[in-house]
Amino acid sequence: MRVFKKQDAFVRTICLGVLNEEQTSSSQEHMGSNPYFWRHRQSILLLVNILLNMIVVSVIAQESMFIATSAADSSQAIVRAAWMSSGENPTPEITMLPKNFWRASWQLFTVQVIPWSFNKYVRKAEFADLTLESWARNLKFSSWTWDDNNFKTNQFAHPYHGNLYFNCFRSNGYDFWEAAPSAFVGSYMWETFGETHPPALNDFLNTSLGGIALGEALYRLSSLVLNNKARGAGRIWREISATAINPVRGFNRLINGEWTCISANPPDLRPSRLSARIDAGFRRLGSEIGAPEEKRDNEPFIGLQLLYGNPFEDYEKPFASFRVNAEIAYGDSIYLNRLQGRGTIRGWELKRSERTHHVAGVYIHYDYFQNSAFQYGGQSFSASLYSHFQFKKTSNLVTEIGLAGVPIGAVPEDYIVGGEGRDYDFTSGVGWRAYMGYFHGNWLRLSFGQMWLWLPTVNGTDSNHFVHAIAIESRLNFLPYSMGLSFGYFERDSNYKDYPDVYKKSPMVRLFLSRIFGFE
Repeated sequence: MRVFKKQDAFVRTICLGVLNEEQTSSSQEHMGSNPYFWRHRQSILLLVNILLNMIVVSVIAQESMFIATSAADSSQAIVRAAWMSSGENPTPEITMLPKNFWRASWQLFTVQVIPWSFNKYVRKAEFADLTLESWARNLKFSSWTWDDNNFKTNQFAHPYHGNLYFNCFRSNGYDFWEAAPSAFVGSYMWETFGETHPPALNDFLNTSLGGIALGEALYRLSSLVLNNKARGAGRIWREISATAINPVRGFNRLINGEWTCISANPPDLRPSRLSARIDAGFRRLGSEIGAPEEKRDNEPFIGLQLLYGNPFEDYEKPFASFRVNAEIAYGDSIYLNRLQGRGTIRGWELKRSERTHHVAGVYIHYDYFQNSAFQYGGQSFSASLYSHFQFKKTSNLVTEIGLAGVPIGAVPEDYIVGGEGRDYDFTSGVGWRAYMGYFHGNWLRLSFGQMWLWLPTVNGTDSNHFVHAIAIESRLNFLPYSMGLSFGYFERDSNYKDYPDVYKKSPMVRLFLSRIFGFE
């Protein structure tokens, strides 16, 4: 197994970033005049509350586990202590944790109790005043409806919470397929018993499907900083970093004693390939092509792309290969305004030769866009064909084309705004996705991506939405750095039954420098 270069520095960078965010949130809490904090205080306090509760419970559970340690475990600790004092390294063994259904179940219940307690006792929210009558009402199939939460709550917060449900079982010895139902079970439990509001179908789908996609990605990302053979301060940094990425897994590693236990790493702890890229530069958003200058936004941005695994080789296990794209910008929206993930569910090799390679697969997608140029959120699946062509020794072409199905999507709505700020329609539909990338040696990359979706409204203003997005990028590499220019084009054609149709198109140009991290 190959070792990640400069990983300790990478781990410390993650930890320092988390600490800086917490310090920033803390300082903003004392600034009553800060509109950003007060606008997002519920989300900030909820995250802090969850983390603090998990830390306290972890300490208590760890002490309890220590007291109940068996004589065999004690002898292992003596051997480990003797090794550390002598400097000799006994051959560690891989410890496969058994499935623990009851612990996973009470953790799923706890993950629900924490936000309910916050809503009940901190926010004093009426919808947290649960009664037997509210439970009986929500158990009726006829009670299911669609809610009017704002875009960020439904398209980001709910999928993230679903990831916690998923990882309650994933980090307790269960594989992807065995853990996936827990996202649906947890979502159903919250919709039925966690609040007095009628259960919402959009919440159930976003929490479940988005939770599975985010949950497995975060589980594998947390593995990137873990090393069961590490010790000392470096080991603690790694465990803290993994906990920041995946709190439920970090909690379970703590109560299992894995934060300090020396053992061999499992074979799938690292992917066959891993590369990451951080972009920093400026982008120019146009609210409409041909719009006046004052309606265009120039703003700095930071982007991240992570490629995990090799889609042409790692396709037999779910998420053995996946990619993540994220972007934050100052001006248009201070917080996250793009997050995309796509993971392999299952693939099949169709043909392999010296110069060509074709793989067909089924993939799950998570999409979240929220900026002045484009807004869309959804959970989807695709059946795609991946192809690799090698023309010369240094010239390669990679293509992807696939059909997409969208169980639940959210598209801006132009005429009616819901009670809690909902300004979008819930949709479900089909479409296609395509990608083409040309690589010449290590110094030139040209890429083209396209997405087209037909999304009829299932709840909202009666309409048919057609969403179209194009991204073109050119990049010159001076490894480990690069510079690039990209152009994006976003188009929405909304055909309403009872209102005039709306057609919007918006461009985006990005100029940036990048730092590339490549690991093998």
